[in-house]
Amino acid sequence: MPHHFKDMTDRQFFASYNITKEAWFENEDIPAHVYIRKTTKKDGRTRSLIAPERGRLSQMAVFNDEIFSTGSYEFTKLPERWCPIYKSSQEVPEGGGELKPVRHDECYSAWSPQEEKYILIPTRWERNLMYCRPYGDFQYDDFEMELLPAAPGVNGANFKVNGGGGKSGRPKLGAGMRVYNAQNKPTFPDCHDNRYLKHNNNSTKWPHPQEADEWYVPWGEFRPKFRYHDDKVNKGSITINFPITGIGKIIVGIKKLPRGRVTKPRQPYDSPEPRQPYAPQKQKQTPWGQNPTQPYNPNPYYTNPKP
Repeated sequence: MPHHFKDMTDRQFFASYNITKEAWFENEDIPAHVYIRKTTKKDGRTRSLIAPERGRLSQMAVFNDEIFSTGSYEFTKLPERWCPIYKSSQEVPEGGGELKPVRHDECYSAWSPQEEKYILIPTRWERNLMYCRPYGDFQYDDFEMELLPAAPGVNGANFKVNGGGGKSGRPKLGAGMRVYNAQNKPTFPDCHDNRYLKHNNNSTKWPHPQEADEWYVPWGEFRPKFRYHDDKVNKGSITINFPITGIGKIIVGIKKLPRGRVTKPRQPYDSPEPRQPYAPQKQKQTPWGQNPTQPYNPNPYYTNPKP
């Protein structure tokens, strides 16, 4: 971990770089991850399970010594696809729990710590969460939100649930936001994500999303970034591997931590410098003589014992 962030006070940091710690993280795009729970050790090192802010994996196991810090988060994108929530339950779903989302009755459960209940997220294509686009234009101040640190993890823009296809019905873990207390009614703009709603009346599986009072949005849809102990935004995120992939490359003067094997860019073939400057170079050999009766002999003192 860089000593500049760990050991320097706010005043010392500002005197050195003419910027505060909070302002530096506000200007830079450092990903924010959600802590889910502890997981198994590896090579004697403790690890934690986190939900990344984007990517193919909805959960990752990281070493605790690679976690830079805990702090706040800021959303940088307005989500387009939302999952309607029609019902919830106070009872624990069979095979599930607070940190164990499970599929039950064509829904995936997610525990709400604030309401102390399980919200049931409906599915549309067996293992895809049902989604639509309820709003065309909105602001974050129009809603209230709650972070759900243990929700079904999804993969891709179609909200396909990772895992959960076996008998247990337990998917891979992820994170998301429960959105509620909307100030405006959803408008359902005419777009590709809402075309199937025109034919929803012929199906008795799920009602129209306009009857939903709550919504669920996966964590990655907000493109959250990490904020360093800022009181203006909610706390609850972490950033990992930051000393290696972030601060050492941006702020000049901070010594980078050793990264083990570091690959160097290849040199062009026409470069006059040797390709491996630290490797012992072979001595240049003189070309073969042009006289065929005098074959090339690199050692003039060597004589062939055979006649």
